[in-house]
Amino acid sequence: GMALAWLLAATFVLVLRTGVFPAVVGWAGAVIGLAALVCGLVFNGTRAELGAHPFFVLWVLGVSVLLVRTPVQDAARPV
Repeated sequence: GMALAWLLAATFVLVLRTGVFPAVVGWAGAVIGLAALVCGLVFNGTRAELGAHPFFVLWVLGVSVLLVRTPVQDAARPV
C-alpha cells in the first residue's frame, strides 16, 4: 500500500502542476492512494489490505485510454 500511495501522490502532483491530464485524474489518484495507505495500515496482514487495488487497476486503465486518445504536441516538428 505504501508504494502505491507514493506512486499516486507523485502522479497527483504532476497532473496538477503540468495539466498533462484533466485534474480529475490527479484527484482520483490521490483518493485511491490514500485508500491504499489506509487499507495497508489498518488491515495489515489480511486480504482487506488489498482493498484499493481494484480501483487502482481501473485508474490505470482510464489513464491508459487518455494516453492513447490524447494527441501529443511535438515542439520539434515544424508547423
